[in-house]
Amino acid sequence: MKRFHVLNIGNTHTQSAIGVAVNKDIIWEKSRTFDTSAIPFDELPIDVFTVYSSVVPQITALMQEKFPQAKACITANIDFIDFSAAPPTLGMDRIANCASLMQIADSGIVIDCGTAITLEVVDNKKFIGGAILPGTTILAKAMHDYTGALPLVECSITPNMQTFKPETLTAEAMKIGIQSAAIAGTLQLLYNFMKLLPENAPVIVCGGNRQSILNQQTSAKLIDGGDDFTLKGIASLAK
Repeated sequence: MKRFHVLNIGNTHTQSAIGVAVNKDIIWEKSRTFDTSAIPFDELPIDVFTVYSSVVPQITALMQEKFPQAKACITANIDFIDFSAAPPTLGMDRIANCASLMQIADSGIVIDCGTAITLEVVDNKKFIGGAILPGTTILAKAMHDYTGALPLVECSITPNMQTFKPETLTAEAMKIGIQSAAIAGTLQLLYNFMKLLPENAPVIVCGGNRQSILNQQTSAKLIDGGDDFTLKGIASLAK
């Protein structure tokens, strides 16, 4: 059995886990989630191999400088997906999600609901592109920052949008508008992308805010990727 350390460094949160590969499965010995801004990244476990994904340029540079032995989730390190259509700047998180998808099917779509919402499309082991949308936190901050009177609101998990009714209070009206914009935009892109793939291609939903998508009534059969979907994609570099 091979043990490895996996880091999934996001804009808001970071996951750190020690895993063991058992045949095609991964067993997590321990896993923790931190506020990214609170993690010093001063040291890594010395007894296991580290693989990582980072969407924060400063931390990526720090990892490359201090821990060159750690393997980054970049296209050059993945030989089981055709990334020839991808630009050099393709985000590590997006690469990891494609890698995790390939453990399930050769074609499919991944929706990752984090600070930003990303969609990745893979057809017959070939990455064909995707989309990036602002998540609810970004939309809420933009509405507050670019207006004179709108408050900064915090949006919780989006319920089924078909239950939304007109709101009188400004903050509540903003919340349903923000949630509708993020989720409806995501679903419209999903329907467009599904037309490009085989009918039975899976749609995996992951990320900390994934329940907002899973709560919606859709014609697509959505699969909950769980809390460790992206981690499993990063871990495929170690396996």
